[in-house]
Amino acid sequence: LVLTLFLTMLVGAGGNAGAQSAMGAIKDLSRDSKQSWRRVLWRQTRVAAGLGVLLAMVAWVRVYLFYGGALNSFAISLSCFVIVVSSVVIGAALPFLMIYAGFDPVHSGAAVQVLMDLWGVMVSCAVCAWMLSTNTGGAVVAPTGFPEWPVEKT
Repeated sequence: LVLTLFLTMLVGAGGNAGAQSAMGAIKDLSRDSKQSWRRVLWRQTRVAAGLGVLLAMVAWVRVYLFYGGALNSFAISLSCFVIVVSSVVIGAALPFLMIYAGFDPVHSGAAVQVLMDLWGVMVSCAVCAWMLSTNTGGAVVAPTGFPEWPVEKT
């Protein structure tokens, strides 16, 4: 249940971070067409790490305050970190891949948002399924203030 409440926040953060990263790479390319993709990717990877940590901390606080529970907060913040870091790196690489494929790199911003929506849902589901099922013995973590849902033990 916790994932459904914060999924739009997660995929939105990934799409926006990836689009900003793509625009940064395009801006660097417009200034210097000989810009090395390694240099741009290295710079954006450092930005991704800092941005990922910052947004993961904000996500943890938001989930904890509005939903409760450290485990749920950690699952969502870990998802946020993975999504933001991967979207910034993919967003920085996508303009170079578009040029290599013969497409206009300006379309990278829109493309990365769509890709990150799909990627964000997959990462969020995988991380939350892993975090919330292994730490509770397979039981569903019930929201704070609600009775626990019955879970069949097999």
